[in-house]
Amino acid sequence: DRADVAVVEVESGALRAVADTAVSGASVEALRLSADGARLFVALTTASGGSLVVIDTTRCVVLRTVALAGSIGEIAAHPNGRKVFATGWDVELGSVITVIDVASARVIDTVGVRGIPTSLVLGHDGDLAYFVDRDEIAVMCTVTHEIVDHITVGGALACLAAGPRGRLYAADYGGAITALQVGAASDLALLAS
Repeated sequence: DRADVAVVEVESGALRAVADTAVSGASVEALRLSADGARLFVALTTASGGSLVVIDTTRCVVLRTVALAGSIGEIAAHPNGRKVFATGWDVELGSVITVIDVASARVIDTVGVRGIPTSLVLGHDGDLAYFVDRDEIAVMCTVTHEIVDHITVGGALACLAAGPRGRLYAADYGGAITALQVGAASDLALLAS
């Protein structure tokens, strides 16, 4: 009845308990590793809303837990490890992207978005966040936390994957995968001016 996290050693098959989230009745929505592998970010749904749990992967302990005002779904960690972005729902704003400062363990911004945000990924350099918004991909600047663009792909989108050198892959529920070449935040700023 608790959401525990464990590590399975692939070669030996040994199971090791990492951390007890200490939240009764919680369920895990998503897991993401920091770029250096030192932190594991766990999105939890609890009776009182969403939480982000930060786990030290070396010592296998919970470092901090950040309670969100609303729900939590997909998460993405900035490559520098300082911010985590999360999809969710807020009673006042509706659909949101929540921005969490990892070091201070607090929510630093809650950005209202249209539609229902799903499948959140960051570009390779971390300057831009991409999330599915029904049949479009919304583009958010990770510095200003503003929605800077929408990309229409066609079809009801299911999920995204970000690759190196500005590649973004979008899959729809019909089984089609579209490869997109996307720019950096500086490119979008140039286009806007």
